[in-house]
Amino acid sequence: MNVILWILQMTVATKIIATSYSHAFTYSAIYNRSVMIIVSVLLFLCAIGLVVRAAFAVPEWITPLAAAILAVLMIIAFVFHLNCPKNPRIIADIILFAMALFIAVGRKFIEPI
Repeated sequence: MNVILWILQMTVATKIIATSYSHAFTYSAIYNRSVMIIVSVLLFLCAIGLVVRAAFAVPEWITPLAAAILAVLMIIAFVFHLNCPKNPRIIADIILFAMALFIAVGRKFIEPI
């Protein structure tokens, strides 16, 4: 189970870092630039929180907390993308939500680091 959780953490962190980068440098007509930067920073910090335990001696509650915050952000992204007039990307939001929730529960209750 530990290996599965690590693979999921690395996969989600990689996708979220790429999403964070694209949100930081993409113009949105719906939200202003400062909101996009805040979302980008939150996504980046959550992605780092998923994998930082592997490299540094940080408290073990960081990973489940980052995954839980990421799951909440994916719910917000789902609602935003439902209201998006062009090409809603709700499937990716649902998949990332499920993966983040699985990581949060797995690292908190099933296989703590």
